[in-house]
Amino acid sequence: MSDVQTPSHLRQRHSLQRSSLYLSLLAVLSPLAQADSVSGFGTDNTYGAGAVDPEITSNSGNSAYGFNAGAKVTGKHNTTVGSNAGVNVEGSFNSAVGRNAGSNVVGDNNTYAGNDSGNGVKGRGNTGFGINAGRTVNGTGNSGLGANAGQNITGNFNSGAGNNASNRVNGSFNSANGAFSGWNVTGDTNTATGAHAGKQVNGSSNFAAGFSAGNNVSGDNNIAIGRTSGSKISANDTVAIGTDASATASDAVALGNRASAINHNDVALGAGSQTAAAQPTAGAVIDGNAYIYAGSKPASVVSVGAQDAERQISNVAAGRITGTSTDAINGSQLFATHQAVNLVGSRLNSLGGDIANYFGAGAVYNPFTGNMSAPSYLIQGSNYNNVGDAFKAVNTTLTSLDTRITDLRDKSPVQYSNPQTPTQANPYAPGSGGAGGSSSAGSVNGITPTQDVTLVGNAPGQPVSLHNVQDGVVARDSKDAVNGGQLHQTRQHLHNQGNSVANTLGAGSRYDANTGKVSNPTYTVYGNNTSNVGEAIDKLQTGAPVQYSDAHGVATPDVPSNDVTLSGRNSGPVAVHNVAPGIQGTDAVNVNQLHSAIRGGTQGQFDQIRSDVNNLRKDAMGAAAGAMAMASMPQAYLPGRSMLASGMATTGGEASMAVGLSTLSDNGKWVFKANGSADTRGQMGVGVGAGFHW
Repeated sequence: MSDVQTPSHLRQRHSLQRSSLYLSLLAVLSPLAQADSVSGFGTDNTYGAGAVDPEITSNSGNSAYGFNAGAKVTGKHNTTVGSNAGVNVEGSFNSAVGRNAGSNVVGDNNTYAGNDSGNGVKGRGNTGFGINAGRTVNGTGNSGLGANAGQNITGNFNSGAGNNASNRVNGSFNSANGAFSGWNVTGDTNTATGAHAGKQVNGSSNFAAGFSAGNNVSGDNNIAIGRTSGSKISANDTVAIGTDASATASDAVALGNRASAINHNDVALGAGSQTAAAQPTAGAVIDGNAYIYAGSKPASVVSVGAQDAERQISNVAAGRITGTSTDAINGSQLFATHQAVNLVGSRLNSLGGDIANYFGAGAVYNPFTGNMSAPSYLIQGSNYNNVGDAFKAVNTTLTSLDTRITDLRDKSPVQYSNPQTPTQANPYAPGSGGAGGSSSAGSVNGITPTQDVTLVGNAPGQPVSLHNVQDGVVARDSKDAVNGGQLHQTRQHLHNQGNSVANTLGAGSRYDANTGKVSNPTYTVYGNNTSNVGEAIDKLQTGAPVQYSDAHGVATPDVPSNDVTLSGRNSGPVAVHNVAPGIQGTDAVNVNQLHSAIRGGTQGQFDQIRSDVNNLRKDAMGAAAGAMAMASMPQAYLPGRSMLASGMATTGGEASMAVGLSTLSDNGKWVFKANGSADTRGQMGVGVGAGFHW
């Protein structure tokens, strides 16, 4: 007998049920059997102690009605009705109705109705209603309602409703409702609702609702709602809702027909949605700088579609844009970024045009490629394509010119100066001239003035410095000489412009003052290198993780729209993490909100199912009481005579009253019988029958 103690309120309820059943049977069978007596049919259809099998041990208050009924009984107040019913019983207050019912029982307060039901029972308070129901049970408070229901049970307070429900169960408080549901269960508090649901379960607190839902489960606290959902899993705390929905890893959730969540904590939302392993992204290198991303270690994935069956995520609130933010970003935020990038591009185009103007000599900036064509400086009949080479050519020309001027020093009369007094005339002048080396008006040293000027030093072949040269006019048509200060300013300006261009381009670009060239930058955009500003901007636009798209999810980065697409590596789905709880109707919700909604909806369904099962149990108890009441009525047994009989029965908290009329033909061979019953559940039943003796 099981060591599990039945709660006091259950013991009281079972005691009342057994007492009511006993009193009803006793009232009907009192003419046939008294306390400590057995009624049976012998060859002469006689009643009384004379028909008792000599092996039967009768004790106080035991009653038996039927051939060989109540044989070998040890205990009190046991009641058996039916051929070979209640044989080999050890215990009290047991009831068995039906052929071969309630045999080989050890325990108290067990009730069985149905042919071959309740055999091989060890325990207290077990019930079975239906052919072969409640066989081979070891425990307390187990019940089986339906043909072959509640068989091979080891444990307490298990219930099965439906043909072949709740078979081969090892555990307690398990419930199976539906044909062939709740088979091969090991564990406690498992619930199966629906034909073939909750089979092959090894674990506790699992819930399955739907045809073949929750089969082949190893784990605890799993929920499967929908046809064939939540099957073939080895995990804990999963939720699968929808036809063929599957959540195969602990804490995974699959919502929707054929939805599949395969990793721990994964969530698959929508019909056909599938999850995959999370893809961590630690950071990136942009413009030579390394950036570390927040949320670089995702724990799981939320999927709203599958490959080639993606879904848009609409009405996403603007996310925080900070160095530590893991919020989702919506289209308007990307649009603002796009506008800012366009503004930078416009400024770069303007700067490129200005620099080209500074260079002059045919230099042109191309805003589409970000490249600038080289200028072409014509110096002494030769073309030069950069500022450095041009200045070098100018310097060479000036040097050559200086040499020629030196060569002409002794050939033309000039006034020269020395470093100490560069603005005063030297007393020496070649050739004849005015006193003290001063020039005569209109000529120098007797030489006719020309458009050429030669500077002569104090010794042949020595160069002469030209000092105190006034700033010449720098203009398109100017013929003025320029001094060293003006050349220095020009050169410094070019150097500054070159450095400014390099700094503006960034990404490793450098200006070489010796060559006048600006080296190409190297931009790294989403893992790809480019040295072209325009191409870098284009990659920023077309390679962004969130892009404009059309209504079919096809990216259209150059065409703003009300649709956006999240684009991951190889156009794969993108995980959105750290999503704040949604507030408005169009807000995105996070997994916590989803779990909360699921729990609320599931609890409501549990409550409704519990109510339906309770009503079903009461209806079944009422029907069983009606059947017992009709079966309890005697019938006419004298030829040519009729009998009007009534019967009462109660079981499972419900009661029924039956009225019947039976007639035996004059020759005693034909028996006709009609019965009717009404129970406390408002149900009525009728039955008619006829029999022939020979």
